[in-house]
Amino acid sequence: LFRSESFGEVWDSGPSAVLDCGNFTLAISSRAVSLYDRSFFYSLGQNPRSFDAVVVKSPHCQHHMFADWCEAMIQVDAPGSSSANLAYLGHTRCPRPIFPLDDEVIFRPIAKTFRRS
Repeated sequence: LFRSESFGEVWDSGPSAVLDCGNFTLAISSRAVSLYDRSFFYSLGQNPRSFDAVVVKSPHCQHHMFADWCEAMIQVDAPGSSSANLAYLGHTRCPRPIFPLDDEVIFRPIAKTFRRS
């Protein structure tokens, strides 16, 4: 269990470990958790600043948690069901055109206010 530094929520990563494999140190968990910030690393006694590279498989990771001290941030869109590239996922059963799947569509949010009587 660890507490998110971003939201204060408790997340259960299940049995987790730090593995040293030659020049690599891996922080692994047995359960999927949202990697919004550095708290998973800290829960395992690891400080991401001490590594030459940090790889986080999450399109939602909060960049400001790393941007102040890293030399470069590289975004990778790995293929698979968790891709942040919605067009890649091949959605076909929705009215088209639709944002963000179709490039020619401009997103214009419309707010509706509802009031209880």
